[in-house]
Amino acid sequence: MKRIENCKFPDGGNRSVVGHSRACEPSPYARPLSISNPPLRRFLHGFTLVELLVVIAIIGTLMGLLLPAVQAAIEAGRRASCLNNIKQIALAATQYETSVKKYPPNWGVVTSAGTSGTSPSSLGTSGIPTQGVGTGTVGVSWLTSLLPNLDQGSLYYATSLSQPGLVKTISSSATFYSVGYVNSAMGIDNLTVLKSPVSTFLCPSDTQRGTIANQLLDSSNSLLYATTNYKACAGSNWVASYVNGTAGPPVTWPRGRNKYSLDGLDHGNGVICRGGGTAAGGSPIPTANQDIPDGASKTFLIGEAVPEWCGWSLWFWFEGSTATCGIPLNCRVSGTLPQSNSTDWQHNYSFMSRHKSGANFAMCDGSANYVNEQIDMTVYQGLATIDGNETVSLP
Repeated sequence: MKRIENCKFPDGGNRSVVGHSRACEPSPYARPLSISNPPLRRFLHGFTLVELLVVIAIIGTLMGLLLPAVQAAIEAGRRASCLNNIKQIALAATQYETSVKKYPPNWGVVTSAGTSGTSPSSLGTSGIPTQGVGTGTVGVSWLTSLLPNLDQGSLYYATSLSQPGLVKTISSSATFYSVGYVNSAMGIDNLTVLKSPVSTFLCPSDTQRGTIANQLLDSSNSLLYATTNYKACAGSNWVASYVNGTAGPPVTWPRGRNKYSLDGLDHGNGVICRGGGTAAGGSPIPTANQDIPDGASKTFLIGEAVPEWCGWSLWFWFEGSTATCGIPLNCRVSGTLPQSNSTDWQHNYSFMSRHKSGANFAMCDGSANYVNEQIDMTVYQGLATIDGNETVSLP
């Protein structure tokens, strides 16, 4: 049998010796060593400056990759909402046409109305948009008649309407029509109405949310009136053509409504033009579906606009609710910011949007589509006429 004995060591500890081995094992009952052994120090290791910069660079790269995708998703949602707005307006207009047998009229009294053309050598003269008339302007926008169909009955009945589309006020000598009429006793306040934004008339992508102080209704050019991002298509005939932002010869049509005329303001070849005239009542040009042999699904009814880029963009104003396809979509004057060119009516009385590379349009059948700004001009202008007999359709 192996002998087990305890060994005494200089440190005072006991160890058991098993057998003849000279190795001593610590006894479970031995007292601890008296020599103080300092505990191992645990060092905390942080980021170096280089590592921190690398992490920041990686995060920045990821953000740079994700941010455009997030912004694109947000804009896609806004564009879809805009498309829904323009579709709702188009459906309201088609309902109006079904009920009244014509699209809502647009007209006004102007100091300079256009004249129609008669031949390729006699193209007529263009009207000139009114500026600085203030709240005494006489006329009515086609959008006003659609208010009840767009859940805006309170605004509609707060205006003085003698019949659909007409805002009436009576002077001592004659009957006139004015957007500035106020009759407190009757609860009529056109001044308040013309300053009231309508959400359906506003594109979510536009940075101006319903009012802006650049509109040319007022001579001070500083009052906040209610704007619109959606205008009726007046057609494609126009006083000038534009290629890469540079003006060229007039755009006229050899057939259909107002053929040979360069006056796209008051003698447009589309569904709803300005309808300006120098006499009371203006000179509206009524349009019904039976007047559109080109086809309701192949004819523009409404397109987008940007009030900051055009000083004629007010939903209640007959001057600010129509636009032409005679000017290319999203056209820019070379070397000029759009907002600094808002008074150049020959160039900016057109369709435009803040969406990337195009704009939303609605057709006369109530459908709505996104149109790329690179659309062929023959197709674009052909879709704007009601009876030009073009064989075109949306790409």
